[in-house]
Amino acid sequence: MKTISVTTKKVTIIVGVIMAILILLVFNASAEPENDLRYKSEVVKIQQAVNDLAMQTESDCEQLNHKKVLKFFDDNENLLYESEVNMDKVINDEKLIKLLHQSDLVVNLDHTSFYRFNK
Repeated sequence: MKTISVTTKKVTIIVGVIMAILILLVFNASAEPENDLRYKSEVVKIQQAVNDLAMQTESDCEQLNHKKVLKFFDDNENLLYESEVNMDKVINDEKLIKLLHQSDLVVNLDHTSFYRFNK
C-alpha cells in the first residue's frame, strides 16, 4: 500500500513540474525572464518540487528497506494473521512469534513474506 502512495506522490510531483515548465514557457514568451518576478517565483517552485521529490524518495526507500509484512495462511488459503514488522528491532508480538514457529515459509516477495500455518 505504501508503494501506491509513493507512486501517487511521484506522479503528482511530475505533473506539477510539467505544468510549471509550461507556465515558464508562457512567461518566457511574453516577458524578459531575468526581470520578471513571476518567472523567478516559478523557478523557485520548480526547484522546491524537485528537492521534495528527492527527499521523499530517499525517506520512502529507507522505510521500505527496514519494514517487512508477514502474512500467515491456513491450508485453505484463508488469511489467519498479518503483521508489519521492523526488521531492525526485536519482535515483541507473542502471537507472531508463535505463528513463525508453527509455520512454513512459502515465498518471499520484495518486502512481504508468505507463510502456511501447520496444525
